[in-house]
Amino acid sequence: MSRRTLLAPSLAPTASTARAARLEARALSCGNQGRVVLSGVDLSVEPGESLALVGPNGSGKSTLIRALAGVSPAMAGRIMVNGQELSTMPSAERGRTIAVVSQDERPSGDLRIAELVELGLVPHRNPWSRPRREDRDTVLEALDRVGLRALADRPVSRTSGGELRRAILARGLVQGAPLLFLDEPTNHLDVHQQLSLLDLVRGLHRTVIAAVHDLDLAAAYFDRAALIDGGRLLELGEAQQVVTGEASAHCFHVDITPVENPRTGDTHLLMGSPQNPRPPQHH
Repeated sequence: MSRRTLLAPSLAPTASTARAARLEARALSCGNQGRVVLSGVDLSVEPGESLALVGPNGSGKSTLIRALAGVSPAMAGRIMVNGQELSTMPSAERGRTIAVVSQDERPSGDLRIAELVELGLVPHRNPWSRPRREDRDTVLEALDRVGLRALADRPVSRTSGGELRRAILARGLVQGAPLLFLDEPTNHLDVHQQLSLLDLVRGLHRTVIAAVHDLDLAAAYFDRAALIDGGRLLELGEAQQVVTGEASAHCFHVDITPVENPRTGDTHLLMGSPQNPRPPQHH
């Protein structure tokens, strides 16, 4: 695929999954600072599919994302992207194939928002090439799609946590990678921004793997879900079935009930805890 095609003015890919990637992990173990957090993980994500990683805090969702994306080396097992071993993939090719929107990234405060987003174009440039005039248009379009075009020239140091999250997502958009990892993508966002962002991601027609803490959003916006807890992958399947299943209720210590919105017909999840019941309504 030519660079011209990859960075065409329209950031929205075609409806086909030709630009998406297939990811497979087998007998994967991963952790932090030599400590195993997850072991024996087997999963596959088909081109164009979206997978939500769900589990209690500290269960290893972020650790698994870093391993699957190649940010941190796996401790054991194999990760394949389109049949190629991730550990053997050259860094430049990996940058064109995988985009990561992490929750703990702290870019330099001296960067302007547009400059941060433009970093997504680096994997597609030769080391000696200069920015092109149309690159600015690509960056501005990505910022427009996340609602930040007016902040293009604002320093990163003067952005809120939610604005920074959306700017990093815009960088992932211009990167054009067929495999997109999102670590708690709705963190720091208000309700409207959460829904807008997830709607945008769902329409990308790329392969998406995201750590999601909101079970209702995981069921509504993702094709499948992987439940992790206790150092293992407990369940993998259709998103709503996983998040409303007995294993999920046990992990989160809540009762989960699907209900239909009487106005839209959409399914939402009601969650309650017998140990911590809701307080009575004030009249």
